[in-house]
Amino acid sequence: MGYYLNLDLFLHDVFVQYALFFDIIKGKRTMLRYRIDLQEALKNKGFSTYRLQKDGIIGSQAIQDIRHGKMIGIKTIDVICRLLDCQISDFIEYIPDKPD
Repeated sequence: MGYYLNLDLFLHDVFVQYALFFDIIKGKRTMLRYRIDLQEALKNKGFSTYRLQKDGIIGSQAIQDIRHGKMIGIKTIDVICRLLDCQISDFIEYIPDKPD
């Protein structure tokens, strides 16, 4: 039963992410940003950017995106969740646009 609970939580996180992307596509302005320094968090777990690239864990473009504060793809988010043993909301936050 616990497996399904974790799957439900994962699917909820994925749904939230896709809902945010659909808002962007429909022309609504949304803001996603990193809550933490992902490079530093990965480094603290023993994953330098060199190791991530050399071992094929995360691609060089995704590492550059993280370095420059750009959002990464869902596959990279999945990898980071596994490496850091965390949820998406532990390192990405949504900041709604203020109404005009």
